[in-house]
This record gives sequence, C-alpha cells and structure tokens, in this order.
Amino acid sequence: MAILRLERVSKWYETAGEPFYAVRDVSLTVEPGEFVAITGPSGSGKSTMMHLMGLLDVPSSGEVWIDGVQASHLSDRELARLRNQKVGFVFQSFHLLPRTAAWENVALPLMYAGVRAAEQRQRAMEALRRVGLDPEAKGYHHPNQLSGGQQQRVAIARAIVTRPALLLADEPTGNLDSRSTEEILALFQSLNDEGVTVVIVTHEPYVAQHARRVIRFADGRIVGEEINEHPLRAELAEVAR
Repeated sequence: MAILRLERVSKWYETAGEPFYAVRDVSLTVEPGEFVAITGPSGSGKSTMMHLMGLLDVPSSGEVWIDGVQASHLSDRELARLRNQKVGFVFQSFHLLPRTAAWENVALPLMYAGVRAAEQRQRAMEALRRVGLDPEAKGYHHPNQLSGGQQQRVAIARAIVTRPALLLADEPTGNLDSRSTEEILALFQSLNDEGVTVVIVTHEPYVAQHARRVIRFADGRIVGEEINEHPLRAELAEVAR
C-alpha cells in the first residue's frame, strides 16, 4: 500500500475574479521506504504541494490518500488527528518554542496525542538520541543554546517521535551552513536506511541529488521525474556533546 497517493490534485485561488493555479492536476504516489526529492524554482508550486501532501491544506479538486486513508473530505478535527498520527514535518525555520527545553519541544506531538507524561519524556529522549543528540547533555537546553544544525536535529526528532508513516521536509537545509547541511542530509539518509519514508522539498539541486527519486516541478505541474541510481551520500558527523 502506498504511503502517499495524490490523484489529479489541483489547488487554486481566486485573484481578481480569475483562478490562479498553485498546483494543477498532479498525480503522484510515494511507496513505503522511498526517499523522494521534489525540486523546482521558487514559485513552482512545490511548497504548496508539501502542504497538500501533509494535510496542512486541502485541495480545490482531486484526492489525497495517506497510508490508505482518503483525507480529502475529512473534517478539520479528523485532519488534525490524521496528521498527528501519520505525518512528521521538518521546516526551514525549525519552529521550536524558544522558552521550552529541547526534549519538551520534541514531546509536543505526543502531548497533543494524549500520551501520558512519563512516556512523552521517554520517547522524546529516545528520539533525540536517534538524531545524534545526547539527551542528557542537550535535551534540557533551550533552542538559543543550540547551533542551527542542532536545532534542526531537534526539529527532526520532534517529527519522528510519533513514528509517522511519512516524513516531510520543506527546505530543511535552507538556514544551515555547508557542514550542518551535510549532517542533516546524512541524518535523513540514515533514517531512510532504517525504513522511514522521506520526502524533501528543495530548490537546491545538490540537496535533491541525495534522494533516490527526484521529481521536478514548474508552474504547478510535474515536468520531469528521474530515478537516481547513485544518490550522493552525506557524511554523518558526530555532534558535540
């Protein structure tokens, strides 16, 4: 069963009485365990696509399926529950709560899911360890006490703590230096090697070359797709503890 399936999905907005298509008639399937990059220039519709894939927005037409669940006609409450259970998100700007410890940031999706407090902490610490951060050394730090690369690792830990079917990342290296970019790409590859399904949205060809499958977007449409037989491998460096 596909983790993600879009069938003839479009998203449009009314502008001066005329529809403006951000995404037009896109069909796409992502299978379990894939590592996919969606790439294209700014304004090509790729970020809108990520919002549709992750149920952060609803299509104007067409259908979205997540792990076998047809999501297009669910209520807001049902969409929120499905997002929490099935999708993990990583964003360019980290979106961490500034006055909250790293492990508490990671635990937030579990709190919303109603997981008991003791289990929240345990699973958050495990997720931090999984992304290469020592939970005892870094788990109690606030975001401003961490480097950009470490903050993005916390954000990835938050994205995987619910054990989602799909991990979506929107320009996850856009705010990072070259060394941190390599570390984060290596982390995504490591998670994918463990069986996590990963979709990265990026405008950077270098980042896309680390994925096994590359889908190119322009003007709200898929204009090309290729299988990368020899994706680049990034080096997973140890994080200072």
